[in-house]
Amino acid sequence: MKKSIWLSGFLMVIATRAQIKNEQTGTFRVKGECSLAKRLIEQAGNRKDIAKVQFDPSSKTIAIAYDRSKTTANEILKRIADAGFDNDEYFAPNKAYGQLPEGCRYSRQLEMPRELTPEEKKARTKIDIPKDKNQLRTIFDLYFGMKEAFVETHQGKAADEAEKLLAAMVNLQRNSLITGIMTAKEVSLMKLRTQNISQEKDIDKQRKIFADLSVMIHTLVKTAALDYPVYYQSCPMFKGGSNWLSKDQEIKNPFYGSEMRTCGSTIETIK
Repeated sequence: MKKSIWLSGFLMVIATRAQIKNEQTGTFRVKGECSLAKRLIEQAGNRKDIAKVQFDPSSKTIAIAYDRSKTTANEILKRIADAGFDNDEYFAPNKAYGQLPEGCRYSRQLEMPRELTPEEKKARTKIDIPKDKNQLRTIFDLYFGMKEAFVETHQGKAADEAEKLLAAMVNLQRNSLITGIMTAKEVSLMKLRTQNISQEKDIDKQRKIFADLSVMIHTLVKTAALDYPVYYQSCPMFKGGSNWLSKDQEIKNPFYGSEMRTCGSTIETIK
């Protein structure tokens, strides 16, 4: 009840203080322990006439209102993470977390991925190993097949494609074909998300996991020199803004299927 009253009050403030066009709202959990956290979190998330953030220290929750034609909830949460605060979508970089005042450093229950060295970051440039290209292509083809299953709102087919994709990922890792592209923790998380999709019976939950998986597959596609373009496409409505990859420039939304098949846009073309 207290949270509902707080959220209602926040939305009223947004309506009276800022005229945000194409408004979308949402609430998310953000870790922040000290009295300074509220100012830092709101400062990181706010953008004049585009995004308004209010942090409630008691519930460790932010309420956001933003112009969905100019930004997404994920972009706002990424800025907050970059300021040092873990949230529902992003872990704060270790460096940003370490720069918080000592009294603001909250407990991190999950082990954070270590920061990449400059040499490792440089290694994440496009690589083209001819003998491995077919196996990487298998990963992408299975991902695209799963995406089409979601477009068709076919839960069982999506699960089957995920199971095949998981097997391909295991083989890829066993042969050390993605060393230098992703860290061990990133590979483990990518496999876990794929396994989650293969075991989940609720297509709405599958789609939420698919949104997370797509971010990881994007990393692979960016580093593999393919002989065809891949389109990174975005839906501003799903989870406050979610992306997927497609071999087709035509928009076929995997998050809503026939309900909003053409909702979205291409935000990047990877060649």
